[in-house]
Amino acid sequence: MKIVVIGCGSIGKRHLRNLKTLLKERNGEVIAFDVNKEALEFVSKEYGIRTETDLNKALEEADGAFMCIPNSLHVPTALKAVKHGCHVFVEKPLSHTMENVDELLRIAKEKNLTVTCGYNLRFYKPLQKVKDLLDAGAIGKVYGARVEFGYHLPSWRPNQDYRKNYGAIRAQGGGVILDVIHEINYIRWLLGEAKELFCYAGKLSDMETDTEDYADMVIKFENNVIANVHLDYVQRAYRRSCHLIGEKGTILWDFEGHKVDIFDSQKNEWSHFNEKDMDFNATYMAEEEHFLKCVEGKAKPVIDGEEAKQDVVVALAALKSAETGKVVKLG
Repeated sequence: MKIVVIGCGSIGKRHLRNLKTLLKERNGEVIAFDVNKEALEFVSKEYGIRTETDLNKALEEADGAFMCIPNSLHVPTALKAVKHGCHVFVEKPLSHTMENVDELLRIAKEKNLTVTCGYNLRFYKPLQKVKDLLDAGAIGKVYGARVEFGYHLPSWRPNQDYRKNYGAIRAQGGGVILDVIHEINYIRWLLGEAKELFCYAGKLSDMETDTEDYADMVIKFENNVIANVHLDYVQRAYRRSCHLIGEKGTILWDFEGHKVDIFDSQKNEWSHFNEKDMDFNATYMAEEEHFLKCVEGKAKPVIDGEEAKQDVVVALAALKSAETGKVVKLG
């Protein structure tokens, strides 16, 4: 098996390192492609990975391709990959617009190719524990949820000028709503399909970006659960959490300490679950291993292209609501 990683930035390097290990077990090979020759020289020297400067040539020999490039390039490049017969792993989000998304999914379906999206939180044990608790009815009927993500954009990659990061550039599909689409994906996974939302969002900081850096949305789901989703690029301390409110109790997930706390109102007591010693890279390894099994025909994608498409629909609805000041209905 041969897998090409397109884009050798931060996430591209992570996938290259992990795939080198996973493909070695299969007598396979990972290939790096980037338009930046310095980036290719780095991965060749540091990781001992073969590089390619001709994308078409790389796709001709590859079984699968990872899209680790700015959001605006995801669908055009993924289209090129599926036309070459490659299974496709697209880093989140699937796209920053709906343009050509249906064409990508149609061609992949016709060719029986996997299209999946890089939501590593779906392979993260604490959130899987939350899903299991909800499915088991641990807190009964769910009334609402509070979801939060926040971190200072320049601190994400301290060795890189944040102004050159796609998250800071509207034309590249940046902005906190699309960039942190993980939260939209997992709350849909936990609660079901959204039917309407309202969002306030904008650029509140003095960072040199042309994208929104702060967003608060209220989402009403088809089951009438109401969730508040907060996303920002401005918090100096990393923050990621989810609070689920039910008729019989409460579930709290906190990324710090990788813990889940469950309050049982009948017992009037808390119980606790944590993976505080976990290696978070294991979530990336798990999603990569799953993709390789999809390529081998041994699995169906946990997150398929249609699900990733619906996340983009919700994200774009949030941007539309913020722009118009109106509730946006989904259906």
